[in-house]
Amino acid sequence: MNTEQAPELYQQCVEAFAKQLANTIAAVLKNEASLTPSQRESLLSSLLFSTCTQISGSSFAGRVNGEEIYPVLGFSHGESDETVHFGSNTVHEIVPSILRELKA
Repeated sequence: MNTEQAPELYQQCVEAFAKQLANTIAAVLKNEASLTPSQRESLLSSLLFSTCTQISGSSFAGRVNGEEIYPVLGFSHGESDETVHFGSNTVHEIVPSILRELKA
C-alpha cells in the first residue's frame, strides 16, 4: 500500500463521506416513528458530530497495550487503488455545513 498527502482530494473525500454518513443516519432516524421532526434533527446533529469527532481522531479512541490510540482517516479510489490519500483530519469541522445542506 502506498500513501500520499493530497489535501484537496482528501477534503473532497471527507465531504462526500460526511454527507453519506449524514444521509444514512437521517434515513435510519426517519424510520423511527416515535420521534418528532425536531427530535430527529437534534439526534442527527448529535450523532453525526460525535461520530465524526471519533473518526477524525479528535476524541480519545481507547487504549491498546496500554497506549492511547487515535484513528487516522484515509481514502482510496476503490479496491484496486493501491494508494491511500491523507490530508488534514478534520471531519468534525464540516458537520455544521453538512447539516445546513441537508436542511435546505
